[in-house]
Amino acid sequence: MLGRISGALTVVENLILVVSLGAMVLFTFSTVVLRGLYTHAGSEWASRMMGHLEWSEPTVRLLVLWVTFIGASAATRMDSHIRIDLASVLLPGRLMGVREVLLGVAAAIVCGIMSMVSLDYIRLDMQIGRPFLGGIPSWTTRIVLPAGFALIGLRSLLRAVERILGKAGGPPP
Repeated sequence: MLGRISGALTVVENLILVVSLGAMVLFTFSTVVLRGLYTHAGSEWASRMMGHLEWSEPTVRLLVLWVTFIGASAATRMDSHIRIDLASVLLPGRLMGVREVLLGVAAAIVCGIMSMVSLDYIRLDMQIGRPFLGGIPSWTTRIVLPAGFALIGLRSLLRAVERILGKAGGPPP
């Protein structure tokens, strides 16, 4: 059951990563080429096209957030995130599994709290009612925050449960 949940999340994460990274490259490349054509060749056509792509830079910034959170979730899934702790040096090897479970649960709790705080931020943004682009409410673009924290928290919790059930390896060296 856990494997199917993790597998489904992996497929969705990978799809979002591929589409987001592709869009980021396409939008950024298009903007750079058009800006170069206008600046160095004096192309009025390029200037007009840049006017039609004014949404691309804010969209790329938004996609960077999605890629960051989904990348962090993938790092959690693969157990390859940054580790800065003293316990891994001080604890004997036989307690490392317990440490990993506790860290996974703690990370899930912290991510759950961050997700709830992010939802409060979105509620506040909804009350303010600022537009993002083309009349799209800005709060819709902030959904990445609670969704990203929830995804990382879920991955952390899944890793902890897998460790309890003995289906996960230890931390990388």
